[in-house]
Amino acid sequence: MTKHLTKPIRAIQLMVLAFLMTVLATFALADTDDDLVTLDQFLKQNPVGTEDVYLQMNTTYGWTTVAIVVGYWDDWVACNELKQGLKLTGNPRDYRCVPAN
Repeated sequence: MTKHLTKPIRAIQLMVLAFLMTVLATFALADTDDDLVTLDQFLKQNPVGTEDVYLQMNTTYGWTTVAIVVGYWDDWVACNELKQGLKLTGNPRDYRCVPAN
């Protein structure tokens, strides 16, 4: 009797799940942005060594930080080695190193 209702119920469940995932992802991304701002402020006030470095990637939205290089003898050299390694993998994106503090 209720066998014909199985597919519509399943479709409704999937729509509700997709909606919840979208809402939760929005909150998670907002939290991540806040966390990155907090981390950036912390690094500016508490350098590890002489100077820390961000590895940034050029995206369609502009430059974004993808790694923080800290704790090496020379963080600039380490960051540039990361850039070279990424280029060797055939990655077509542009990377740059910028001061974190």
